[in-house]
Amino acid sequence: MSVEMTPEMREEIARDLRKTRAAARTAKNLGYPIRMVLEVLEDEKQPRPFREEKYGGLGRPELVPFTVARKRAWETWPNPKTDEAIATARAEFEAGTHEMATGRDGDWLILYSIPRKTVAKDRANYFQPETL
Repeated sequence: MSVEMTPEMREEIARDLRKTRAAARTAKNLGYPIRMVLEVLEDEKQPRPFREEKYGGLGRPELVPFTVARKRAWETWPNPKTDEAIATARAEFEAGTHEMATGRDGDWLILYSIPRKTVAKDRANYFQPETL
């Protein structure tokens, strides 16, 4: 007996896959055959992992002004030697005038540079490789 997958079933499976990131667990949670779950997993064009965005991939609205760079979780960060915004953020961090942090919204990783109220000390050469 074959069950025809409806668009609603497909969406339900995709939503549960985003939460569990495990085909077997999704099949058990929803009571669908594993082959149906694997079919939805195969049809998804996004690389894994995938998560639902809360703020359209831009991060929390109050932090948007401090955004330096964004990338998908499976991509690499731009090279700081060629990306001026990242190079500037690193220089400000080493000078002690800014803090750097990363956040996540769905599949997006977001790099922030947030100004400090006071200057932090002893951060010179923070991004330089260690020498033994």
